[in-house]
Amino acid sequence: MATKSEAFDHSKSAPPVRQDLIKKQKRTIVLSRIRDMVSTPNLTPFSITKIANACAATLPPAQFAHLLQKPNIEGHTVLYWSIVNHGREAFSALATFIPQFTPACSSDLRLACISTSDHELFMQLKLGYVVDPEDESLRRFLGCPPDEVQVYFVARHTPQKSEFGACFCIRMFQKRLRATHPTGALGMEFIAGGRIWLLELHMKEGQWCIEFSLSEDSLPASVDFAMLVIEAPSGKTALEDIRIPHSNTKFTITPSTGILEASQSYNMFYWSLGDWLINDKTMLDCDGTLHAKLELTST
Repeated sequence: MATKSEAFDHSKSAPPVRQDLIKKQKRTIVLSRIRDMVSTPNLTPFSITKIANACAATLPPAQFAHLLQKPNIEGHTVLYWSIVNHGREAFSALATFIPQFTPACSSDLRLACISTSDHELFMQLKLGYVVDPEDESLRRFLGCPPDEVQVYFVARHTPQKSEFGACFCIRMFQKRLRATHPTGALGMEFIAGGRIWLLELHMKEGQWCIEFSLSEDSLPASVDFAMLVIEAPSGKTALEDIRIPHSNTKFTITPSTGILEASQSYNMFYWSLGDWLINDKTMLDCDGTLHAKLELTST
């Protein structure tokens, strides 16, 4: 029989069943508080940080990180809703508790960036899919910095019609093309107008070409105008840019509609550029960087 002192000894462990119940209750309470936080409008960054810290102190770090990355709020993660409803500050307050995003969470973050049309956060979190693993490995071997893409909107941009440009900076351009020829590809994703787009350069039917399409996860879009610009290197004038207008573009299917669908089997813009990309250095910077720009109007 237990003595009186043993009966009231709180240092002894609770029964395993009771421990599991306590842990489950804690997770439920934390999820409820986090759910209220991401769904409540007009919360200040200070309030969000305070709630996040209190919730993190309730659970072990690994459990809290796991909870934040599960799609347990209307089919999405807490991080998704933090971006969609409160923006980057709320997301940052929660992301500090996650050492590494799971693949499923990264996919959900892609959707959040599309929903908010947040290209900068998309690039900051490195959410773009690797177009060609061979080129990715080569780039790291060469010590080549990541390629860059910047998005800007023109003055005529409206919620009904997106008019934007995307500026691409592709480093060690010809060296990478030659090393991965003939099966390799250079490409990058970017977000604009509530869509996620893919620009890819590769060999097709014996010619170098650039293809532009909607990427995976994206909603459909109707494209009214597209212009590809190979920009002259620094030190030269804009008059020396190579501009390839919409009229030189062909579609793989139903060219009359101008509809791009989020699938490789649907339409895409296609520009055939010949061999000058691999042989001619006049359009490259002194460090071998190619600068290109895409101007687009979509609805």
